Amino acid sequence: MLFDYPIAEILKMSGVDISRWTIAKYHVSMGISSSVQRCRKLTKTSRR
Repeated sequence: MLFDYPIAEILKMSGVDISRWTIAKYHVSMGISSSVQRCRKLTKTSRR
């Protein structure tokens, strides 16, 4: 799973200069949990 910062870095290497914050806003508007929420969900799952 890619988080917002690595996505921004990959896009920057491809010539697309977009901020991590903008990527995070698009995630939320598309119904994808924020990176913090995804991290928490992953942590809960791995504790079982």
